[in-house]
Amino acid sequence: MEHRLIIELDGRPHETDEAIAHDRKRDAFLRANGYRVLRFPNDLIIGGCDLALQQIETAINSKNL
Repeated sequence: MEHRLIIELDGRPHETDEAIAHDRKRDAFLRANGYRVLRFPNDLIIGGCDLALQQIETAINSKNL
């Protein structure tokens, strides 16, 4: 909460046109309310989360995302 950073892991259900539109709308709402959103595909996390952790660290250390 301190960093106003939301992290979401996306799997196959997020790949449909309907889900993509929903996620965009929700992300826009969150950004309009001062949050930053990072999305990662599940495969990235399951295969090893080092890259995701680096991106999260960068986001925490930077106010621009």
